[in-house]
Amino acid sequence: MDNSFWQIISICSNVAAIIASPLVALYIADRINKSNQERERKINIFRQLMATRHQILGKQHVEALNMIHFEFSQEKNEERDVYEAWKELHDHFSDINNFGERTEITAPERERLHLDLLSKMAKCLGYKFDRVIINKGHYYPEYLSQVDADLSMIRKGLTRIFSFDTPLFPVWISNLHPPETNDTQKETLSD
Repeated sequence: MDNSFWQIISICSNVAAIIASPLVALYIADRINKSNQERERKINIFRQLMATRHQILGKQHVEALNMIHFEFSQEKNEERDVYEAWKELHDHFSDINNFGERTEITAPERERLHLDLLSKMAKCLGYKFDRVIINKGHYYPEYLSQVDADLSMIRKGLTRIFSFDTPLFPVWISNLHPPETNDTQKETLSD
């Protein structure tokens, strides 16, 4: 084999590298971009859960909870604990016996499961929160609690009215039969 053969091989490998390197760079950039987007979605879920952790049954909190099984995988070792904690909390929420009259009994268990989930998510995403900060480190003024309670009372009242369980303007009729009158009362009434 002469020198020209090796020159041709060298030229071909250089051309292949020139053509392939942008494609490889695009592929690597795409993989990094997808990984960053995936992490950002997980962080957004965690932020939403942390921001609304005082309203565990609120709409925004529930929406964020429902996104966990889409973004966290039981197949990845670092996410498995989050997925398992979510399954336990979901199972608790799915049991109708844990609400209604039993809410006071099951609330501590729900709070424990919720705290476990948030703690495992923080660890998975690299946040250094302890359980006390997650559990007690939120600001929710009493005024907002009262507004929530008032809105709930209004919703319940309107539901009763529109379902015809409660009349809009309650009226009580006390005497369906007129009282018996004597002759002097009849004369007074006729005048």
